[in-house]
Amino acid sequence: MPNKDSRLLSQTELLDIYGTPILSDTERQKYFTFNDEEIKVLKSFKDTKEAVYFAICLVFFKIKQTLVDFNYQDVTAERQHIMERYFPQSSHPRSHPHYRNKIRVENKVLALCGYQRFTREISTKITRVAFKEVV
Repeated sequence: MPNKDSRLLSQTELLDIYGTPILSDTERQKYFTFNDEEIKVLKSFKDTKEAVYFAICLVFFKIKQTLVDFNYQDVTAERQHIMERYFPQSSHPRSHPHYRNKIRVENKVLALCGYQRFTREISTKITRVAFKEVV
């Protein structure tokens, strides 16, 4: 019977992989300098709330190579930096986008970085290939 308290990764390792990155002002300046393609996607959002969420997700994905589930309050400095740099005339968003819009934004981040979500269809394809190789 497995131990309910056992974990494959320690709490420190989980935070290192999935935790919200803490950026210095210098790092924030560096990571939030987007290339032309990234700026094009950023500016394509009609809702500033989604654009800010996109920018933060993109930077965190580049740093951690995974989507990071961050708390809105934990990214205040990042939100302020994005607003000052890319949306100086817009009002500051007060929350994350709606859940469905978050998923849509995250999918844009993944696509921009050459990734996609692991779906049942992909799982089926991998299983077929794996069993072909074995047989």
